[in-house]
Amino acid sequence: MSEEKSINIKLIAIIGVSVVLLSVGIAFGVAQVMLSNINTDAGKGGNAQVTTTEVGAQVDIGEFLANLSSDGDPRFIKVKIVLGLSADEEKLKKEVSEEKTSKIKDTILSILRSKTADELSQADAAENLKVQISDAVNEYLTKGRVAEVYFTSFLIQ
Repeated sequence: MSEEKSINIKLIAIIGVSVVLLSVGIAFGVAQVMLSNINTDAGKGGNAQVTTTEVGAQVDIGEFLANLSSDGDPRFIKVKIVLGLSADEEKLKKEVSEEKTSKIKDTILSILRSKTADELSQADAAENLKVQISDAVNEYLTKGRVAEVYFTSFLIQ
């Protein structure tokens, strides 16, 4: 009887070790395949996209308080915006902070007022709003462009 228990314990141990080794081997194989697919896609210019934008000077254009588009209760947004410029050139900084400030602020307020609280509550809403603001402001600039838009505070009430 003791000999039979010893054989059963050995058999269970061998099966357990085999299962663990097989699992590790499968996990390693899956990881290799996935990594090779990522490297292949990036090498072919597939879905992997890397964009880098160098930001030079930053211009704080202030805090905005605007009523949101709404059919029901009045809602508002309060956001502080900093523009990251494409270059650290004094001419571009001056264009944004002095020459075209009113036009830029008016454009941003128009964009904010056109949004609803539901739109701004979506997962990617802040990123979409940044792109929309950047595109709109870049239409006015002649000495460079806005590379990034930063929200240093963002409140929807």
